[in-house]
Amino acid sequence: MLIIGIIAVLLIIIVPGVLIYRNLNSKPPVPDAPVFGWWYNVESFQFYESWMTDDFTDAWQEIADYEFFSSDSYYIYFVLTLSHPEVTEDLFVPAAFYYYQPDGEELGAHEFDFIFEAGETGTDVRGYFGWDQPGEWPLGLYMVEVWLDDDLAAVGYFEMY
Repeated sequence: MLIIGIIAVLLIIIVPGVLIYRNLNSKPPVPDAPVFGWWYNVESFQFYESWMTDDFTDAWQEIADYEFFSSDSYYIYFVLTLSHPEVTEDLFVPAAFYYYQPDGEELGAHEFDFIFEAGETGTDVRGYFGWDQPGEWPLGLYMVEVWLDDDLAAVGYFEMY
C-alpha cells in the first residue's frame, strides 16, 4: 500500500511539473497562420511629440525622445516596431493601447484591428494620446501598453517635466 501511495504522489507532483517545464521551454515552429504573442520581436518602442500647425496638419518632431516639456507638449505618439516571419496573407488581429498617468490611473485607450500585411517581415504599430492645446500633461512618468491579440506586446515609458 505504501508503494502505491509513493507512486501516486510521484505521478501527481513530478509528471505535471515535467509537462509544464517542457511546454514553457519549447516553442512550436512558425505556422502559416501564426499563433500571436511569441512569433514577433519588438525592435523598438519610441515616442514623438506632435502638434497641429496653423493649416491644421499634424506635425511631428523628427527625433524620438522619452522626455518632453509639459508646457510645450500636445500629443505624444508611440511607434512600436516589430519584426516577424513573413506572413502569406493579411492577418487581422485585435489590438489596443493604453496610456497611464504617473499615479497609475488609465488616461486614455483605443481598441482597433491591426493588420500584419502579406509579404512583410516587419511592421509598425502606432498610436497617440494628448490634447489640442499644450500644457495639459501633468508632470511625471507615463506608461503605455500595447496589446496584440489579447497578449501584452510591449510596455514603454515617457516623462513629462
